[in-house]
Amino acid sequence: MRERSSRRAWRVAAACGLLAASAAQGAEFIGLNPYVCAGSSPFASTAFDVFERDTFESGAMSAPGLSASAGAVLPPGAGTDSVDCDDGAVDSFGRGGHSWGAELGEPGVVFSFDAGALRGRLPTHAGVVWTDGATVNTVVFEALGPGGESLGVLSFPFQGDESLDGRTSEDRFVGVIFAAGISAIRIAALPAPATDGETLEVDHVQFGVGRCDGDADWDGAVSFPDVVAVLRNWGGAYAPATGPGDADRDGVVSFPDVVAVLRGWGDFCY
Repeated sequence: MRERSSRRAWRVAAACGLLAASAAQGAEFIGLNPYVCAGSSPFASTAFDVFERDTFESGAMSAPGLSASAGAVLPPGAGTDSVDCDDGAVDSFGRGGHSWGAELGEPGVVFSFDAGALRGRLPTHAGVVWTDGATVNTVVFEALGPGGESLGVLSFPFQGDESLDGRTSEDRFVGVIFAAGISAIRIAALPAPATDGETLEVDHVQFGVGRCDGDADWDGAVSFPDVVAVLRNWGGAYAPATGPGDADRDGVVSFPDVVAVLRGWGDFCY
């Protein structure tokens, strides 16, 4: 993936009532996209070098490099609001699947990403599906850059159906793209309720490192060290995955990788 400085700072769906605070230069916010299954994601057609999506259907948080500041997996139940397809049927109900639940109010839940589990790079794309928030009035989504700096905050009016039976019509994706790397995303539902038992629910936390053809050594830049990586790993076969020296991401280190490095020479993917 070649990220250019001309990328718009942010993109919003104004017709859905999405509001945006200031965004860092180069950060693109996306939402509110209706979400039924993985194919609903705005990232579904993007090429990635690394991509993870945690649906929590294992009963635990299991995506490599993902951690959460608060909350826990909610099991199937009458009030669970998982993404619709997670229980094997698209029927407007999510109570047969799992979701991630956290308390309403600030600070919400922060999902952090570990570059060490993502071949040394932070995600360039990250997002989450908001599935429920009981009687909250506003949902807040924030992204943090490589140094923990805020890349911007999006807020949108409560989109819920005010039901507590796992209906999925209000499920919405919110996300961010930032070439220099995303260290964390935060989502919160405001204000905190006056009564107990109301929970923020999210699902399908997803994040990935955009594909960077020519970057054979995975440092985010295409330059002389990539030529060295190709030569050092010449003849390597990684299919169906990719590995050091595989500049064109075809699973084999050979002459086309030299071509990929030369074509991408000087590109920066961060």
